[in-house]
Amino acid sequence: MPHYHAYYESHTEEQFAADEYFQQWVLAENRANNHFWSTFLQRYPDKFDDVLDARRLVKELAISPYSDMPLSSNEKKELKDSIYLKLQLEDTVVSADDGRKKRTLIYGMLAAAAVLIVAAGLYLFIPSPVKESPLLTEHTLIKEIKEITLPDGSVVVLNANSSLKYSAHFSEDSTRVVYLTGNAYFKVKKMSGHRPFIVHADQLSIRVTGTEFNVNARTKATDIVLTSGRVNVTLKDDSRSTAYMEAGERLKLDTLKHRFVTTAANTELYTTAWKEKEWHFQETTLDNIAELIREYYGMDMVFTNSAQQKLMITAIVSVNDFSTLINVIAKTLNIKIKEEENNQLLIY
Repeated sequence: MPHYHAYYESHTEEQFAADEYFQQWVLAENRANNHFWSTFLQRYPDKFDDVLDARRLVKELAISPYSDMPLSSNEKKELKDSIYLKLQLEDTVVSADDGRKKRTLIYGMLAAAAVLIVAAGLYLFIPSPVKESPLLTEHTLIKEIKEITLPDGSVVVLNANSSLKYSAHFSEDSTRVVYLTGNAYFKVKKMSGHRPFIVHADQLSIRVTGTEFNVNARTKATDIVLTSGRVNVTLKDDSRSTAYMEAGERLKLDTLKHRFVTTAANTELYTTAWKEKEWHFQETTLDNIAELIREYYGMDMVFTNSAQQKLMITAIVSVNDFSTLINVIAKTLNIKIKEEENNQLLIY
């Protein structure tokens, strides 16, 4: 049976516990199945409690999980029946004479099933592993910007000193997944069949279906600017921490308090950079421009005094020509900009 996340979307606790691939994850965890179920919980955080309870139940019934022999069809059925019986009995409540309620627990069949597993030297293991697809990688150098068209028609503007990885079978996968290091602007194509598009960027997972947004993952304090559509953002190590973004918002991860901070954003700086290959500065402060240069080119502006940060510029500058950008800024603001080592630009 193929394993895809949407198949488990409506599963109940008992259905998870009786599922063979779920049992393999609980009792014989490996990189492939752990990635599958971790991603599932990121996509369906409301299933967290059902998955947790199902894991406990499978572990309770699997008395000897390290044997070499898989269960036969009849033995699998007996184990599933035991799981269903266990769950049904735990939900059964009867009233006593004193009005207090207690749970009716019957362990006969459960014990018999456990003895069967131990005596036969069996364990829950599914012999059809999920193979991870090889990843293709795109990367850029300092000051280099590359436009990438993914197999589904989505476009990624990969900014300087960044990398993007995606499956070699990207167009066939039920979920479109990419891994970003650095900075990129995404224009995600909406697909029929609701095939989600997920960007893994440092500590965050960003889930969309069709929209445009910028992701800056050069540091742990990853931030996202949403120019159109909607997305939800989830912490990888806590699937219950999810933020929902609207167009025109900027979301940043506060690494100290481990929470999301949302503010308004000037999305035009990002849309013109992607659509027209140029920045439209309208009384834009040099401090804001420094932030864009850091995101797009991987270069840090170093100010010699705080007054420089407040200088404003109005101009239209090509995104693809770094030298022209620096010259325009320097001449317009009557300042000098010197390129230093360690990818720094000294303002003086």
